[in-house]
Amino acid sequence: MATKDLDLVQRQLEARRRQKDHWAHNSPDSPLEEQARQNRIALEYYPVDFKYRVPAHMVRDERPHTFRLQTSTDEWRDYIHYGVLEFEIDGQPLKLNVFQATGDKAHTGRKALFIPFRDRTSGQDTYGAGRYLDLAENRDGSDEYTIDFNEAYHPYCAYSPNWSCSIPPRENTLPIAIPAGEKNFPGYAAH
Repeated sequence: MATKDLDLVQRQLEARRRQKDHWAHNSPDSPLEEQARQNRIALEYYPVDFKYRVPAHMVRDERPHTFRLQTSTDEWRDYIHYGVLEFEIDGQPLKLNVFQATGDKAHTGRKALFIPFRDRTSGQDTYGAGRYLDLAENRDGSDEYTIDFNEAYHPYCAYSPNWSCSIPPRENTLPIAIPAGEKNFPGYAAH
């Protein structure tokens, strides 16, 4: 990707981060507890690093099936196993299972794809239960994607124990650190 294109991607990402921070402190739907809102504690992120924006190939599940994910409140949620994204970081082959919420579609009519994961930052710089990535199914039906870990975000339970969040399956634990995306929220210490 050309430098000017990466500059645009970075500006858009930083704008989304500012919007999320504004939403977190001002929306009635925000998971932040009242004290964090009043103190205007900002969400924290790693600096944008395009090393963690990588091409990936989707190996679609030939027989999509229900896959149950445990939640932070010991409930179970059903997802459809969509496939596996295969990619490399620093020459190391990696893969992540991709899910779709039952009956879920993005606003565009394309399937909304959900990637819960853990890595070696989990429980250190990032929420111990893991982080999430979202993708939309390609319009053209292609199985080539870009995973941008700079977009990784925490589930709501990272901000407050009052939320129930899907926990990444063991198979979605990466053996490397991914220092990109959202970091621990300083206003909530239960990581």
